[in-house]
Amino acid sequence: MKWRIFGTVLVLLLLVSCSKEESKANTQSFLAGLNTTAMSATGTEGARAIADFIDKDPPLASSCMKASMPLGLASLADGNVFAPPGLDTMYGTWKYYPAQGWVHIDTLDPAEAIRYEWDFWDDSTQTEKSAYVLLDSLQFAYDTLPENIRVSLGIVDGGSDDELVWVTFSAEYNSPEEISAATVIFTIVDYFQFGAAVTSATSIEEDFVGTVHFWAIDYTSNDYRIDLTITMNQDDSGGIVLEDSDDWIMDVDITSVVETDTVGSTIFEKRDVDGEITHSGNHAADITGCIWEPEDNDHVTEIVIVYPDGTEESLENYVSTGGTKLGIFSIKPW
Repeated sequence: MKWRIFGTVLVLLLLVSCSKEESKANTQSFLAGLNTTAMSATGTEGARAIADFIDKDPPLASSCMKASMPLGLASLADGNVFAPPGLDTMYGTWKYYPAQGWVHIDTLDPAEAIRYEWDFWDDSTQTEKSAYVLLDSLQFAYDTLPENIRVSLGIVDGGSDDELVWVTFSAEYNSPEEISAATVIFTIVDYFQFGAAVTSATSIEEDFVGTVHFWAIDYTSNDYRIDLTITMNQDDSGGIVLEDSDDWIMDVDITSVVETDTVGSTIFEKRDVDGEITHSGNHAADITGCIWEPEDNDHVTEIVIVYPDGTEESLENYVSTGGTKLGIFSIKPW
């Protein structure tokens, strides 16, 4: 399964400018500051509470949580997400006590859901708050495969539950062995949303042919939104269209294999990359290059940004394109 396509999100978002001008300087400024929105979301109260919750090593229905996180699609494709045996014995409320750890205090409320409660000390505000994580809407296909999951995190304030973060996961299956569609949405309320949806006429696992749609919304910047759609064809060619709410569009074609080179037992495959960035219909830059899979010193992936003034710049000035792991992304789209 070619799940490196998830890395395309990071690579290609780097090529879209929030600026309303097509100048090289503004494009370069955006390239250098892409991660500002995502990084600011990590500083929110909800993000801090998530980190504190994980640090307390909760007795999670780990497979369900794994599916509902942003990397759930990849985990599911790897075949390591399923309903754990005895999940129903975890239903109810769990409470964290510093001296005892997590204690199952109620097996009936909530029914067919799991609620975790603990006192959250927020270093940022130097205050203690009652926090919760609710794992509900649990539905499974073929008894063990996750079909619907919702996870929410919030603060209990004055008897009300103030939801700060929510995540949903949904999937469709052709058979117990083949998943045909899946969607994950991760939202930090009032700050940020990230979504990923995959559909295929065959399966999202082996020999994937279909579309992958990513989106990101920054609620702190007038709901600024980026949408990225990746199409993968039977012949291993593909297309990438990225649009944002400031009228930037990037349209890129990646060919099927145009060249091969065999060295020993290794077959190197080359694909050409060609595309354009426009803003409100005006030309902003060209994208050109090639992708080698795998890579070595004689087979190097090169993707170049060509500005209207004729100057060129390697994408590697901003992010590695050679398959290196950066955060959770593998920086090679095919």
